[in-house]
Amino acid sequence: MKLLIMIAALLIVFLPTSWAQHHKKAKVKQTNVKFPPPIIFEFDPYPVSIDSVSQHLYEEVIVTSKVYGLEITKKHTLLYLGASFPIQQLTVILMDANSKRLAKNLKGKTVSVTGKLFTDNDRDDGKPIMYINFPHLLKIVQNKS
Repeated sequence: MKLLIMIAALLIVFLPTSWAQHHKKAKVKQTNVKFPPPIIFEFDPYPVSIDSVSQHLYEEVIVTSKVYGLEITKKHTLLYLGASFPIQQLTVILMDANSKRLAKNLKGKTVSVTGKLFTDNDRDDGKPIMYINFPHLLKIVQNKS
Protein backbone atom coordinates (compact mmCIF):
# COMPACT_ATOMS: atom_id res chain seq x y z
CA MET A 1 0.00 0.00 0.00
CA LYS A 2 2.84 2.36 0.88
CA LEU A 3 4.38 1.62 -2.50
CA LEU A 4 1.21 2.55 -4.37
CA ILE A 5 0.94 5.84 -2.46
CA MET A 6 4.58 6.70 -3.29
CA ILE A 7 4.04 5.92 -7.00
CA ALA A 8 0.88 8.02 -7.08
CA ALA A 9 2.68 10.90 -5.36
CA LEU A 10 5.56 10.71 -7.85
CA LEU A 11 3.15 10.68 -10.78
CA ILE A 12 1.34 13.72 -9.43
CA VAL A 13 4.62 15.60 -8.97
CA PHE A 14 6.50 14.62 -12.15
CA LEU A 15 3.78 14.01 -14.72
CA PRO A 16 2.76 17.68 -15.20
CA THR A 17 6.45 18.70 -15.41
CA SER A 18 7.39 16.10 -18.01
CA TRP A 19 4.22 16.84 -20.01
CA ALA A 20 5.04 20.57 -20.08
CA GLN A 21 8.66 19.88 -21.08
CA HIS A 22 7.49 17.61 -23.88
CA HIS A 23 5.24 20.32 -25.32
CA LYS A 24 7.93 22.98 -24.99
CA LYS A 25 10.27 20.86 -27.09
CA ALA A 26 7.64 20.23 -29.75
CA LYS A 27 8.24 22.74 -32.53
CA VAL A 28 5.55 24.20 -34.66
CA LYS A 29 6.35 23.93 -38.33
CA GLN A 30 6.52 27.42 -39.78
CA THR A 31 5.75 28.27 -43.37
CA ASN A 32 7.21 30.97 -45.57
CA VAL A 33 3.82 32.48 -46.31
CA LYS A 34 3.90 36.18 -45.51
CA PHE A 35 0.64 37.99 -45.18
CA PRO A 36 0.71 41.70 -45.97
CA PRO A 37 0.16 44.01 -43.05
CA PRO A 38 -3.33 45.40 -42.87
CA ILE A 39 -3.77 48.65 -44.72
CA ILE A 40 -5.46 51.25 -42.60
CA PHE A 41 -7.25 53.83 -44.69
CA GLU A 42 -8.66 56.93 -43.07
CA PHE A 43 -11.86 56.41 -45.08
CA ASP A 44 -13.12 53.62 -47.29
CA PRO A 45 -11.60 54.04 -50.76
CA TYR A 46 -14.23 54.62 -53.46
CA PRO A 47 -14.05 54.22 -57.26
CA VAL A 48 -13.01 57.25 -59.32
CA SER A 49 -12.70 57.47 -63.10
CA ILE A 50 -9.28 58.16 -64.57
CA ASP A 51 -10.63 61.37 -66.11
CA SER A 52 -11.47 62.86 -62.70
CA VAL A 53 -8.41 61.91 -60.60
CA SER A 54 -7.14 65.50 -60.52
CA GLN A 55 -10.39 66.52 -58.77
CA HIS A 56 -9.82 63.98 -55.95
CA LEU A 57 -6.33 64.93 -54.71
CA TYR A 58 -5.50 63.81 -51.15
CA GLU A 59 -8.41 61.36 -51.15
CA GLU A 60 -8.27 57.56 -50.86
CA VAL A 61 -9.65 56.14 -54.08
CA ILE A 62 -9.75 53.15 -56.42
CA VAL A 63 -8.74 53.93 -60.02
CA THR A 64 -9.13 51.50 -62.91
CA SER A 65 -7.36 52.27 -66.17
CA LYS A 66 -5.12 50.91 -68.89
CA VAL A 67 -1.32 51.04 -68.41
CA TYR A 68 -0.02 53.03 -71.40
CA GLY A 69 3.63 53.04 -70.39
CA LEU A 70 6.07 52.23 -67.64
CA GLU A 71 9.50 53.22 -66.45
CA ILE A 72 11.70 50.99 -64.29
CA THR A 73 14.35 52.68 -62.14
CA LYS A 74 16.72 51.27 -59.52
CA LYS A 75 14.45 52.14 -56.60
CA HIS A 76 10.92 51.90 -57.95
CA THR A 77 8.67 51.44 -60.97
CA LEU A 78 6.42 54.09 -62.54
CA LEU A 79 3.20 53.18 -64.34
CA TYR A 80 1.53 55.74 -66.59
CA LEU A 81 -2.27 55.46 -66.61
CA GLY A 82 -4.74 57.23 -68.87
CA ALA A 83 -2.18 58.10 -71.56
CA SER A 84 1.53 57.77 -72.31
CA PHE A 85 4.16 59.99 -70.68
CA PRO A 86 4.22 63.07 -70.63
CA ILE A 87 0.44 63.46 -70.98
CA GLN A 88 -0.54 60.71 -68.53
CA GLN A 89 -3.48 61.36 -66.24
CA LEU A 90 -2.03 59.43 -63.28
CA THR A 91 1.43 58.14 -62.40
CA VAL A 92 1.44 55.13 -60.09
CA ILE A 93 4.74 54.63 -58.27
CA LEU A 94 5.36 51.04 -57.14
CA MET A 95 7.68 51.19 -54.14
CA ASP A 96 8.01 47.43 -53.62
CA ALA A 97 11.39 45.94 -54.55
CA ASN A 98 9.69 43.03 -56.36
CA SER A 99 7.61 45.35 -58.54
CA LYS A 100 10.05 45.17 -61.45
CA ARG A 101 9.05 41.60 -62.28
CA LEU A 102 5.37 42.44 -62.00
CA ALA A 103 5.59 45.64 -64.05
CA LYS A 104 7.10 44.01 -67.13
CA ASN A 105 3.79 42.25 -67.79
CA LEU A 106 1.54 45.25 -67.12
CA LYS A 107 1.99 47.40 -70.24
CA GLY A 108 -1.25 47.44 -72.21
CA LYS A 109 -3.27 45.77 -69.45
CA THR A 110 -6.07 47.26 -67.42
CA VAL A 111 -5.27 47.58 -63.71
CA SER A 112 -7.09 48.68 -60.60
CA VAL A 113 -5.04 50.57 -57.99
CA THR A 114 -6.09 51.53 -54.48
CA GLY A 115 -4.42 54.34 -52.58
CA LYS A 116 -4.23 58.03 -51.80
CA LEU A 117 -3.83 60.58 -54.59
CA PHE A 118 -1.11 63.21 -54.29
CA THR A 119 0.21 65.89 -56.60
CA ASP A 120 3.68 65.92 -58.13
CA ASN A 121 5.04 69.20 -56.76
CA ASP A 122 8.45 68.68 -58.39
CA ARG A 123 6.93 69.33 -61.79
CA ASP A 124 5.17 72.46 -62.97
CA ASP A 125 2.06 70.65 -64.19
CA GLY A 126 1.31 69.08 -60.77
CA LYS A 127 -0.10 65.85 -62.20
CA PRO A 128 -1.67 63.32 -59.80
CA ILE A 129 0.49 60.51 -58.45
CA MET A 130 -0.21 57.51 -56.24
CA TYR A 131 2.35 55.58 -54.19
CA ILE A 132 1.77 51.84 -53.86
CA ASN A 133 3.79 50.22 -51.05
CA PHE A 134 2.11 46.82 -51.12
CA PRO A 135 1.59 44.75 -54.29
CA HIS A 136 -1.90 43.60 -53.28
CA LEU A 137 -3.15 47.19 -53.78
CA LEU A 138 -2.63 46.76 -57.54
CA LYS A 139 -4.77 44.21 -59.38
CA ILE A 140 -4.97 43.24 -63.02
CA VAL A 141 -8.56 43.56 -64.23
CA GLN A 142 -9.89 40.92 -66.58
CA ASN A 143 -11.28 42.49 -69.73
CA LYS A 144 -14.72 41.14 -70.64
CA SER A 145 -14.81 40.09 -74.29
